[in-house]
Amino acid sequence: MAENKKSFIAYCDWQETFKELSDENAGKLVKHLFDYVNDENPKAKDELIKMCFIPIKQNLKRDLKKYEVYKEKQRLNGLKGGRPKKTQITQRLNKKPKKADSVNVNVNDNVYKYLKENIKEKIELFEMQNKKSFTDYDNFIENFNNKVIEEKLDFDVNILFARLKRLNANWDKTPKKEKVMSLAQKMKKDYGIS
Repeated sequence: MAENKKSFIAYCDWQETFKELSDENAGKLVKHLFDYVNDENPKAKDELIKMCFIPIKQNLKRDLKKYEVYKEKQRLNGLKGGRPKKTQITQRLNKKPKKADSVNVNVNDNVYKYLKENIKEKIELFEMQNKKSFTDYDNFIENFNNKVIEEKLDFDVNILFARLKRLNANWDKTPKKEKVMSLAQKMKKDYGIS
């Protein structure tokens, strides 16, 4: 059949052929099959074995042709270099790393302005509901900016807006001294900067 081939495909539909034969003839057919796949060029003496082997032989030849085509395809792929080694880098490296998507805030930046630009409707509604209850709304906003910077909050509008609402809810509980203290005063107090 094929040189150095160590296996072959046996089909379930061959079972019918083997079941119709006597055990003796089925054994002869199996021996004939193995002689054929091992390139021993068997000659069947019994006409019944010869007739039963014809469809089996046709299946084996068809499979051998498919195997030869597959083998040739694999050989050609091997000539191309085959599969790249796993250590090979598959993606092109960027010479310049990407910058982070986060926003860096300087002490002088106005967080409240950032919110106003990004969620204008929510801030306008917040101001309409709360601005009149403050004696010094600008001081409240400055305090909010300081809190965000002090707490190093992420510049995410949802996080910042939640912090603004929380500060508003706790504003009456905040000591007066802290309400009035500006960022410059806070830095002087905390870091001794003048």
